[in-house]
Amino acid sequence: MANEEHTHDHDEYSHFHIDMPSLLSHVLKGDQTFTSDEDKAMGAVQHPSAFLICCIDSRFQPDKALDYGPGVTLEYRPISAVIPPPDQADQALLSRMAFRRLKDVPNIVIIAHSDCGGAQAAINIPNPDLKNGGDLDVVAYEVHRTGLDIGKLAPEFLKAANGDVKEAGNHLARDVSVQSLKNLLQYKGRGEFATIADEIAAGKGSVALLYYDLDTHKVDQYDLSKGAWEPLAGYKPAPNAPAVPSTTSKPPAPPAM
Repeated sequence: MANEEHTHDHDEYSHFHIDMPSLLSHVLKGDQTFTSDEDKAMGAVQHPSAFLICCIDSRFQPDKALDYGPGVTLEYRPISAVIPPPDQADQALLSRMAFRRLKDVPNIVIIAHSDCGGAQAAINIPNPDLKNGGDLDVVAYEVHRTGLDIGKLAPEFLKAANGDVKEAGNHLARDVSVQSLKNLLQYKGRGEFATIADEIAAGKGSVALLYYDLDTHKVDQYDLSKGAWEPLAGYKPAPNAPAVPSTTSKPPAPPAM
């Protein structure tokens, strides 16, 4: 990370890339910025309300975007927020699912986002080669783990987006998150429930799937019953968020799942 000239000392960590010594100094500064309520939450026994699954992308900070503090969520941050089918889950995910059950966390939130590097890697590498390929193949493979036929979808999304990889990746990121949600529902549930889907059917749990636009701060929610994305009801972008253009040029709608 390159060290840059700092002009906003009170908020430099949020706005500038910093070198390792500066980063470590922020650990000491940050420890002085917690509110009294946050201090209490950090010192108390945790009773999280949600299990949050979102992408590893450094630009998306869920605690700021969703406005919560310590003790509220258990976080799992895989590439592109991918949840594979249960029979393909690795130990990292299984252990987090177990922790969710141990802590009896009723709510699960999956958040996908725009300009997702994992989705774009999968668009560019629809058939990743883990044996002979490079790092991008490894990243792309993670997105393939949802079970979607990306080899078929990638050219369709590229065509719909007029060759724009970023826009095609945005379409794929949404579809990947929907498939991840469907996979998630098959995982072991809490207590007496065989699956998470059973928890929800009994009214003992809930799941939400969101899509966060990094440019506009706009948030959409997926309605599983309708099979459609809709603006999150009652959501208002941050005051400093750029205005959403009244008319935007969009490619044809991607193929239905």
